[in-house]
Amino acid sequence: MLPRSYKASRNIAIQNTNNKNALIKQPYPSPAFRIAPTSTPIVIPLEIVSPKNIGSVSTDSIIVSGTTVPYADVMINNFEITADVKGKFTQTINLDEGENYISVIAYTESGVAEKEIIILRDLLQ
Repeated sequence: MLPRSYKASRNIAIQNTNNKNALIKQPYPSPAFRIAPTSTPIVIPLEIVSPKNIGSVSTDSIIVSGTTVPYADVMINNFEITADVKGKFTQTINLDEGENYISVIAYTESGVAEKEIIILRDLLQ
């Protein structure tokens, strides 16, 4: 899923054979592929501080927090946020009964990282 800030295409300025500037439409890449084609993709640091893959909870929501590189874009399930100056991020996620898969993706112009945790919401606890 792409962040809401992405558009379907972008205009790229090129110079054609007549030395005149022209605009062409080029699709935006997904966050994992925003890296320049000539560079080697790097894995940026990403740590989920809370919650850990601890099993089950009885609450209807949890706070997902972690660290990555400063100002990285972070997707937590359907929420897009930006890490702060120290690379910290926090987001409250609502839980359904049963298994809840929480996907955390951090990305910048130079790299990407992804982690997933599973939290079980057990109403009988």
